[in-house]
Amino acid sequence: MHLRGKSFQIYAESAEGKKTILMNVPKYSFSWQQMYVLAEPVRLSPGTKVHYVAAYDNSSQNTALFQYDTPDREVTWGERTIDEMMGGHVFYTHDGEHLGIVVDGNTGAVVSRNQTTAN
Repeated sequence: MHLRGKSFQIYAESAEGKKTILMNVPKYSFSWQQMYVLAEPVRLSPGTKVHYVAAYDNSSQNTALFQYDTPDREVTWGERTIDEMMGGHVFYTHDGEHLGIVVDGNTGAVVSRNQTTAN
């Protein structure tokens, strides 16, 4: 979420309307762009939707902006630090899939694989 990110949340909403928070970062920092791993897997039922919610601070109170940009200007999508490109990825498996892998939280690379359960 680059320099203007204020908070970020990912939640699942079941077809019945039940919400389950998957990730909650109430005070976002540009330095924290990494992978978050759930302590325990969450089972989502068919028809569940995953929502991403982000809030931004484009005001003069956001001191992180002054080094790179100016506050209070219209911001559009782009790859530069002064642009915006909020996004997230949710990795999942289907029931019965047993991948038996460990993923590096910083790079997303597979660091080990349990040969007895990997497909």
